[in-house]
Amino acid sequence: MSLACFNAVVFVVLATALSGCSSKNKNPEYVIGFSQCVGSDLWRKTMLEEMKMELSLHPGAKLVYADANGNSKTQIEQVKQMLNQGVDILIISPNEAMPLTPVVEQTYNKGIPVIIIDRKTSSGSYTAYVGADNYQVGKMAGEYAASALKGKGNIVEIMGLPGSSPAIERQRGFADGIKKFNNINITTQLYGDWLKDNAENQLLKAQTSLQTADAVFAHNDVMAAGAKNI
Repeated sequence: MSLACFNAVVFVVLATALSGCSSKNKNPEYVIGFSQCVGSDLWRKTMLEEMKMELSLHPGAKLVYADANGNSKTQIEQVKQMLNQGVDILIISPNEAMPLTPVVEQTYNKGIPVIIIDRKTSSGSYTAYVGADNYQVGKMAGEYAASALKGKGNIVEIMGLPGSSPAIERQRGFADGIKKFNNINITTQLYGDWLKDNAENQLLKAQTSLQTADAVFAHNDVMAAGAKNI
């Protein structure tokens, strides 16, 4: 899904959710909380800029933004602050699934619409999810790798952040994608935390595995670019 399409879906869901919010004011102001797991990469920076651009067309909407910088405890506190500020809707990309589940459930149970984007929590207590089918992404990658290697070879897998739903689902999908190929082996699994530098550093520690690897599967393009440099 392209970022433009991704944001378009977010705003369709957002408009639907806000239509259920009521206000006694003739010109109501809706406060939208956006909790980002990490905002430093280009994809997420563009997401925020396009969100601001779209909201500029809606004078009745106010955006409250917080970047957790990859820290789940920080993100939990930031969401609590948003609740104290009286947000009408919460958009959140959870840093990790399990730690963020309670505060997202708390928000949802207060009757506040919750839109989960890109990464999921560990429960179904949210209004809508906008993102990829990460299990299928991993499975397709596994099937492609097995085909490219003609059913035989060693693979190094660079995974995303431990505990984040895309990393969990892509790893599970990839394993299922190669499952029927008995001569395809994942010899090493590393956590790159979705970051290029982290992926490079972890691969430098696994030079022996790389020497016998026939392919490297990275959970995102940023880590794949890091792997290419090693």
